[in-house]
Amino acid sequence: MATIDRWLWPDVLKTQHISVARAKKAIADYKESADQPQSLAEWMVLYCERAAGFCQDLCLEAGSHFDAPVRMFERALKLTVSLPDQLKTDRLLVESRFDS
Repeated sequence: MATIDRWLWPDVLKTQHISVARAKKAIADYKESADQPQSLAEWMVLYCERAAGFCQDLCLEAGSHFDAPVRMFERALKLTVSLPDQLKTDRLLVESRFDS
């Protein structure tokens, strides 16, 4: 998670740069090391949230910085839809408890 934050929401005051490729690599590495598709979907959505937040903060609403999270979110949705119904239901119940 820290790797995604570092590369998708860099500290511009420290002249850190954004790297979509390195953030995607963190997700690819996670996918290879863990056999939990529901967790992978969560990481993909986190990627999208962080990238969109950074784009919003810096008014980067067009271009490749915005296109990459849209493509990743599409992949996350496809993965989520492919999960067994029980995993989707359990996850939604957990999420709804935190929203209250």
